[in-house]
Amino acid sequence: MCDGDPISPAAAKSRDKPWFGGREFVIIGHRGVAAHAPENTLRGAERALEMRVDAIEVDVRKSRDGFVLMHDSTVDRTTNGHGRVSSMSLSELRALDAGNGERVPRVDEFLEVIPPPTVANLELKVAEAAACLEGLKFDTRRLLVSSFHRAALASASRYETGARLALAIDRWSPETLVDFDQVELHFICMDHRAVTSRIVTQVRGAGLELLAYTVNSASRARQLREMEVLGVFTDDPVSVSHRACTLI
Repeated sequence: MCDGDPISPAAAKSRDKPWFGGREFVIIGHRGVAAHAPENTLRGAERALEMRVDAIEVDVRKSRDGFVLMHDSTVDRTTNGHGRVSSMSLSELRALDAGNGERVPRVDEFLEVIPPPTVANLELKVAEAAACLEGLKFDTRRLLVSSFHRAALASASRYETGARLALAIDRWSPETLVDFDQVELHFICMDHRAVTSRIVTQVRGAGLELLAYTVNSASRARQLREMEVLGVFTDDPVSVSHRACTLI
């Protein structure tokens, strides 16, 4: 078990398909839409919306004085700068080029461009990033908060925003949900390569839905849909579109 408060799924709750506009299968833009625009940028979010995704996932980290979209702990890979995100100020981060002239966005800037009914998915890369939820001016009925870190989800739950919570994992095991009894989980986000029909049955039996990452093949997305996975994260919603994923 990781450090932090225990978390658990609520017993016998209703399925979350209506939450995604009633979609039977959900397409989620990964890091905005990473195959078509710089990741974790406003342009990436705009391109994802143009591609009619159901939700947009971005990564959140804490800077020295705020919260920004950034996957890595440093800015080296995705910008023209160097250094750790946590040690840089917002103004320092904003001065960087995040690709094609894009700037590093704040969390609130990202949420401002997400119209209904699109769901915004904030993946918290560190527990401290949960504080980005405080005072959000966003319809939290369209907010999904996910993390690989249980402490981050425990912290997020204390803000009582009404957002849905998702635990991200690499692999499922019978112990995955042990001691999850203080926070209401709604989803499991799992590496698609480890997903099997048996695991989907176990996840749904726990009252949760499974979302699979990161799927860039329509044929694999169709396989997952046949397994009753609720949806997929993809870098390329052009290839992995609703039309391409329709069962024949």
